[in-house]
Amino acid sequence: MATTTANLGLTLPTPNVDSGWGSTLNTDFTLLDDLFTANGSGTSVGLQVGSGKVLNAGGTIIAGGTVILGSGDATNTVTAPTIRGAARTGTNAAGANLTIDAANGTGLGGSGKIILRTAPVGTTGTVANTMASVFEVNSAGAIGIAGANYGSANQVLLSGGSSAAPSWSDVDGSVITIPSQAQGDILYRGASAWERLAAGTSGQALKTSGSGADPVWSDVATQSSQTIGPSGNSFTGIPSTARIIFISIYELDPSTATLATMRIGTSSGYETSGYVASSSWFQKDSGGGGDGLTTQSTTGFVVDIFSTTATLGGVITLTNVGGNKWAASHGFGMVISGDPTTVFGGGSKELSGTLDRLQFIPTNGIFSASGSISVTYI
Repeated sequence: MATTTANLGLTLPTPNVDSGWGSTLNTDFTLLDDLFTANGSGTSVGLQVGSGKVLNAGGTIIAGGTVILGSGDATNTVTAPTIRGAARTGTNAAGANLTIDAANGTGLGGSGKIILRTAPVGTTGTVANTMASVFEVNSAGAIGIAGANYGSANQVLLSGGSSAAPSWSDVDGSVITIPSQAQGDILYRGASAWERLAAGTSGQALKTSGSGADPVWSDVATQSSQTIGPSGNSFTGIPSTARIIFISIYELDPSTATLATMRIGTSSGYETSGYVASSSWFQKDSGGGGDGLTTQSTTGFVVDIFSTTATLGGVITLTNVGGNKWAASHGFGMVISGDPTTVFGGGSKELSGTLDRLQFIPTNGIFSASGSISVTYI
């Protein structure tokens, strides 16, 4: 016959035999009462909260050992537990915060880490997998992955997918992904985010639009060379982004023309007034002297060819100086009867709109159908 209880070891008095009921019960009632010591230091017991029952702890629960959540520990059938904050009721009622604290330290000690561990897949068998630290947060708020791997300054956390741990990575082209990316695209900073500039067309160059604006592709193209015609040549379709235009002329045979004119225009047509332009020629003779003359024009950028007996070549340059204002300069050379001759000049013109065309024509007479002319713009 048992004389003590199995769990608390309470003394069981024998009726009509035991004379120490008073001392025995007093001792046992003290053990029972100690179960409810406020600081949790009383009689050590095991406790089972049955199905449908609630353990309501309004104070603090201190567990010096391991807390196991879910039933079926150390069996082949376990349940998946949930930790959550108390649910709210009512209309549009906000829930309360759920705070997880690491062990607090004092002074320079700081606190411990918050460490989460899981067990990677092991070999086939019945031996439990080994738990390993996969995520932790230290007292500085730094995040460690796969143990105490905190990465380096300015690195980002890169996902390894559903079957591998993430890793810290430098920010490079493999990390930054822009929608609809393709070979030849360029990444640039837009007004509020990184943007994609799609590849331009062959031969274009990247051009800045200045502070506070996006970069653009700009044409840097040479139109196919044309044979200089008797009535000159016209070029249309010059892009609005053009800021410098070169008109290159090779072996122009002036035939009967002693003057030539270059005009610029808009989609409304070529403008024939408002130019401030002049052209000069200078010829050095064999005796060491020389001669020259200057011609002015308001109807176009004039080029004083001077002679119809020799071919000449050179370049006319147009430069945008803001808005629709253009400055021009030219330089040509030729040799007449052994005497070197230079033609040079320039001028300015403000168009009524955006430049999209230009023409080089004889002012008087005609050109011979020879030589070539081309236009390059940037």
